[in-house]
Amino acid sequence: MDLYSYFPIHNVLRNQWGEKMKLFNLIPALAGEREKETIRLIQEHADMTYQVVCEFKDAFNALERKDTETLKEKVDRVCSLESRADDLKRKIEENMYSGAFLPGSRRIILNFAERVDDIADAAQDAARILIFLEKRGIPKDLSNLLELELQDGLETIDILRKSITDLRDVDEIRLAIERIREKEHESDEIANKIYSTLYGNVKDPIAILLISKLTTYIGAISDKAEDAADALSLIILLNRA
Repeated sequence: MDLYSYFPIHNVLRNQWGEKMKLFNLIPALAGEREKETIRLIQEHADMTYQVVCEFKDAFNALERKDTETLKEKVDRVCSLESRADDLKRKIEENMYSGAFLPGSRRIILNFAERVDDIADAAQDAARILIFLEKRGIPKDLSNLLELELQDGLETIDILRKSITDLRDVDEIRLAIERIREKEHESDEIANKIYSTLYGNVKDPIAILLISKLTTYIGAISDKAEDAADALSLIILLNRA
């Protein structure tokens, strides 16, 4: 017995739309005001997370320019925005535990919000590493690779946040999920090149440790975006016809 057996009206919708079924109808009780407010918060949270990653990219660029003042300002900005993203996540949780959505949908939607929040956490961790690299710097060849890895991460969260601006379009969301997975795979390949170059050419053990950590945290942006995409996919898989 699937979810539709409990909600007869969804059988009508399923027969009418078939594969074009929209996600708003796949999640029970989404039409309520509390549910709409929660979806708005989820979208705002994803946008805020994107801004965190953008600010981290600006901090990384400041490090490359040896612009110490801007670097510190941008790292502080990353931390401030990450804190605001945490606040939004808590509001989402409060809404959910106050009765938004039915219990069967609540857990998977919360999981999605938590995975998005992990992206902001990864960007903040990466930003903090930049401060320690300020006086050591990053070799140009590694800096170029790190920038490519970061660009993949930024694109994954951008795809993710745009995909949930219209949660009704299931087909488009599926395409977005595939694009995120492709970007995450690209990020992994770039990370392998970074590690190979780092361990083969850099002699300073502290620099090796810091750049290795930075690579891991930047890669986590794409990894966590893929986790969020998987959570979004689960919402569709568990509630589709």
